[in-house]
This record gives sequence, C-alpha cells and structure tokens, in this order.
Amino acid sequence: MDLYDIFFHKPGYQNFLYISPDSKSFSWSAAGTSVFGTPTSKTGPDIYFEPVVQLSEAVDLKTGEEDEDVLFSSRAKLYRFDTDQWKERGSGISKY
Repeated sequence: MDLYDIFFHKPGYQNFLYISPDSKSFSWSAAGTSVFGTPTSKTGPDIYFEPVVQLSEAVDLKTGEEDEDVLFSSRAKLYRFDTDQWKERGSGISKY
C-alpha cells in the first residue's frame, strides 16, 4: 500500500474515508457530540487562584509634567549618528 492507494481509494482498502461523487447526503456519525464529555457550564469552569504575592496600595506617580501646559504634541523618532550611518535610538511623543 502506498500513498496513492490511500488518497485515491484503491479497491480493497475500505478503512479510509472515501466519498464517491454520486453520494449527495453525507454526514459524520458523531457530528455535534462533545469530545471530552459534557461541559460544566457555558461560560467555563469557576476557578479561583490565591495570589502568591500581596500588592501594596496604589502609589501616585509623579512625572514632573503635572504643572506644564502642552501647546503642541506629535509622534517623533530619535536618531543618532554612529559609524557612518544613522541608527534609531527611540520613538515616542514629543511635547512642547
């Protein structure tokens, strides 16, 4: 038996799926049944994991820009010149 016989259904190999062109109503015998049994719920299992590390209260982060007024902001890239070529150093928002 070779791959040609498997895929093109040589008579005598009945253990492979073969649908003849004249068969109009084909259906799988187990279509619609659950593979792993019945599901516990539609939304998924109710699982809770205890946290390993307890986090402290939220801390206010000060950036130093709280008292500044933004007149113009734009996306920008920063380049540096290194060994006869420009290399990208970073990208972000430029504020004025």
